[in-house]
Amino acid sequence: MNRNPASLLLFIVLFGTNASSAQDGQFDWGQSDTLYPGIQFIRIKVTEPRKLVICVSRVDTQSDRLTFHTTPRRDEWKVGEVET
Repeated sequence: MNRNPASLLLFIVLFGTNASSAQDGQFDWGQSDTLYPGIQFIRIKVTEPRKLVICVSRVDTQSDRLTFHTTPRRDEWKVGEVET
């Protein structure tokens, strides 16, 4: 099974709420803005069951136009230390 972190995050954001308070309807990525090839963004406003503004980004981790980097360790890092 392909475990795509961006897809998992999107699933949690969209479907990770209690079903009794879930929003009805479908989510349409066709209404999103392309921030960069492989990155989509949408802002959704809902009023039921309460007022919410939901901001969602979708990143295509398979896109050849995107590269991913991490920040390096801090200069003072020592073996055995926890760093976040």
